[in-house]
Parts: sequence; C-alpha cells; structure tokens
Amino acid sequence: MRRPIKTLLTVLATAAAVVAAQPAAAADLQASGTAQATSLVFTDVGSADGNTILEGIQEGFIAGTLTGTWVEHFRLVVHPSGATNFHSFLTVVGTADGCGAGTIRFVVDGQGQGPVTEGRFRTIDQSDTTVDVHAVLDFVAFVPTGTITYTGTYNCR
Repeated sequence: MRRPIKTLLTVLATAAAVVAAQPAAAADLQASGTAQATSLVFTDVGSADGNTILEGIQEGFIAGTLTGTWVEHFRLVVHPSGATNFHSFLTVVGTADGCGAGTIRFVVDGQGQGPVTEGRFRTIDQSDTTVDVHAVLDFVAFVPTGTITYTGTYNCR
C-alpha cells in the first residue's frame, strides 16, 4: 500500500514542478491613442444590388500605445440607406509600447452611418509581422476629417 501512495506523491510533485516552471501568460495592458488619415485613393468602384462598393488604399500616422505610420487596404460597401460597412487589412510600421519596433499587421472590420464609423482592429499573425504583440482595439472614426481614436487591450507575447 505504501508504494502506490509514494508513486502518487511523486507524480503530484512532478506535476506541480512542471506547472510552476511554465511562464505566466502576459497580462493584458490598456491601449489608447489617436490616428490621422493623410491620404485616400480609391482603386476600384463597382455596384451590386443597389450597393456601391469601393476599394482603395488609405495611409496615415498613429500615436499613443501604437506609434508610427500605417497603410490600409480596404473594401467599403455603401448601402442605399447610407449605412456603410468595411473590411480591411492594416499594416503599422512603428512601435507597440513595451513590445518593440517593426511591422504589425491587423485585420479591421467596421460599420457606420453618416460621418461616424466604428469598429475593431485586431492583430493577425503574418510572416511579415516583426513585433510580438497581440492587440484587440476598438475605434471610432470621424470620416470627414480622417480622425480616429482607439482603445482596447494588448500584450507583448
């Protein structure tokens, strides 16, 4: 009877040591800042089912937790009601506070009505991403001026 208990204690002690040796997951940090669009070029315009579909490239700079410049490749759908929704890929070349400098890739989804667009951008793992950061950021954009504010969480991996 002593042998099974000793074996069980050895297994439990080994498991506890393995768990203790694992690095702790990085805690989420608060992110916030602003961005400003500086150029917008439409590369394609089409229509389907009464919707206008615009594709293009937008560029600008970003400040706050993320700093640097950005380029966004987007597809925007304008519905007959005036509502909009879009999907895009965003590349930031700059820094993520505490995580390092380089290239960070995001996927962006948003929707709007009138001059305000809201949505979320989140990091994606791509071979050209060189900053080891994970971020989920909500944004509000005032389209006529190209002014964007963002808040959310991030962590350095």
